[in-house]
Parts: sequence; C-alpha cells; structure tokens
Amino acid sequence: MSKTANQSIADTTSVVITYGNEDFDTDGFVNLGTNNDRMTIPSGKGGKYLVIVQNAYANSANAGTRFAGIRVNGSDQRTQAEQNGYSSGRAQMVTASDILTLSAGDYIQGMAYQTSGGAINAVFDNNDISYMSIQFLGA
Repeated sequence: MSKTANQSIADTTSVVITYGNEDFDTDGFVNLGTNNDRMTIPSGKGGKYLVIVQNAYANSANAGTRFAGIRVNGSDQRTQAEQNGYSSGRAQMVTASDILTLSAGDYIQGMAYQTSGGAINAVFDNNDISYMSIQFLGA
C-alpha cells in the first residue's frame, strides 16, 4: 500500500499511517474502504512474512529524529528504525523491516513519530513515497 496524499505527523506523537493506494494485492490483505491503515492476514494464510514500512518525511531544516515503525494488532510495536533529521532539499526516507510470524486475522500497521519541534508531513509525490508492504515467506 502507498500514500496518495500528505499526512501531518505532529511533534512527539505516535501516528498510524493511512494509505490510499493498493499497488497489488494477490490474496485480499487490504480493504482500503474499511481500513486504509492496515494489512490483515487472510484465512489460511498464516506464516512468516517480510514486512516493510517506509516513511517519507517532508524536507525540514528542523533537527530531531524521524521514525518508522511496524505495529501488530493495534498495540504491539515490533520494530522501529530512526534517523536524525536533516535538510537535503528532498524528503527524508526512514525504513523499518522485520520478519514476523503472523496468523489469520492478525494485522499490521505502519507507524510514524518525529521530534522536530513542529508538525512534519509524511509525504506522497512522484519521487518520495510512504508505503507498507508484506511478502509471504513460508509457513
């Protein structure tokens, strides 16, 4: 799933990322009309998955840190990556990945958090895309 619009990430507030585009979905993991913030493991599809969350933060001269996280079932933050904030003229990409054992009905969400002193957008444009992906590795 990928973003189709900017999303404001408030300073020092953990935010669930919402998505607007389903790039492809071979087994019904996504229902953007009902839950545009998650991928849910379908019945009969439990096993090991590679999960990737990439947050593209808008260019900002403000310091602080930028985070990307993976959350399971609405409360269990499994993985997070962080980078110091910097200004480069482009979005700053932060990517978290993990291999998770997931059962039917489990769902994953992409998380964002930043400490710049003000709000920063998780962005979407033709060059810098925030996204979440899941790939089945085996039972």
